[in-house]
Amino acid sequence: LDNPEDVVLQGKPARLGVPMELDLGGRGIRSIERVGADYLIAAGPPADAGSFAIYRWSGGAQDAPEALAFVALDDLRPEALFALPGSAQAVLLSDDGGVRAGKGRACKDLPAARQSFRALGFRP
Repeated sequence: LDNPEDVVLQGKPARLGVPMELDLGGRGIRSIERVGADYLIAAGPPADAGSFAIYRWSGGAQDAPEALAFVALDDLRPEALFALPGSAQAVLLSDDGGVRAGKGRACKDLPAARQSFRALGFRP
């Protein structure tokens, strides 16, 4: 999106730039967030099962994203991430809807008061 401020603040039509393909090891973008001069990307499969990873990318068309191996995802399923304002910290949110909890039921099928998600804070 070449003109986000015009779209949000003035209601102007969006102008899309040239699309870029990123090599995320067969994963798709689940969340992307500008953090400082770079972007953080939460990448994973379209469903619950599969491989997830967090990447740092400069935003440059010629630059490859770099997997952040130091972020231990274990069984997290990254769905969203964001930077904490005024901090060098980022937070990743895990989509645990398909995780089996209470009597083997999926988290998303539990009563609303028993549904939950997990978060992981890290310094990119």
